[in-house]
Amino acid sequence: MLKTPLDIPQQLAQFQRHGILVEDKAVALSILERVSYYRLSGYALEFRTSAHSSHYIPETTIEQIYDRYRFDEDFRHILRKYLEIAEIFYRTQIANTIALRKCSQPPHEQHYDVANYYRKNHFSDLMVQLRKQLHYYKDSLFIQHHMDKYHGRMPLWVLVEVMSLSTLSKYYSCLYRSDQEAVAAPLNTSARTLHNHLHALSVLRNKCAHAARLYNTVFSPKVILPTKTLRSTPSLQTDTLFSYLIMLAYRLPNFTIQQGYKKELISLLDAYRGKVEFDKIGLPNATEAELLMILQNA
Repeated sequence: MLKTPLDIPQQLAQFQRHGILVEDKAVALSILERVSYYRLSGYALEFRTSAHSSHYIPETTIEQIYDRYRFDEDFRHILRKYLEIAEIFYRTQIANTIALRKCSQPPHEQHYDVANYYRKNHFSDLMVQLRKQLHYYKDSLFIQHHMDKYHGRMPLWVLVEVMSLSTLSKYYSCLYRSDQEAVAAPLNTSARTLHNHLHALSVLRNKCAHAARLYNTVFSPKVILPTKTLRSTPSLQTDTLFSYLIMLAYRLPNFTIQQGYKKELISLLDAYRGKVEFDKIGLPNATEAELLMILQNA
């Protein structure tokens, strides 16, 4: 049988039975009213006496666990803002480049032709997904317009507006390498790196959209980072949140936006210094100077 459901006071008692210290019961109950026992317990993993134990290190408080949750929550707020900027930017770059390369001649709908894609089966599958997404947006005026006037077909720069970041990443992966390079070159990166980063951005975006845990999480795929970054920080692992944060800095459209993003990250890290363990986001033994150097050099 599945576990018996517990009301909030019972959930708190369950934490206490496993060794969590509750100094202020009213505060603890208010935390559990906002964040479920199951979700909160994910932020307590580092406090378990062993990987397979449900008991916690003595003197672990529910407030310590909640600090980690709030750190994660604040990270997601920042990331949602800048992931949206990145998503719109890459829709624009991909649509403009491919439309000009493939669709300059009548009937200007060559982006629907499977012959223009290297991964033809993947592209066909992608178009099936896109038709479902178009149905979801069927009440939008721009969709209705193209349904009525163009029998549901639309220019690529319109079509990308219904693509999620995940779909956009898959679309880019379907392109011939020469087309991928044409998108990547003006962005001072390679097709391989941009392919990897679009995939990683979609993973990060989906986690943020669904309020998934970022703290103390292993990320896939591992991100491709410049050699200079990896050499300057040998302890940096490319499957961590911090590596993904650096990757996003590289993928933002201009210097001003990048600097704003880094400033917000540094401010957040400073606010939680001493409250959470930075090694759980991929920064073992990082000093404030190291944080500043890594972020500013990204």
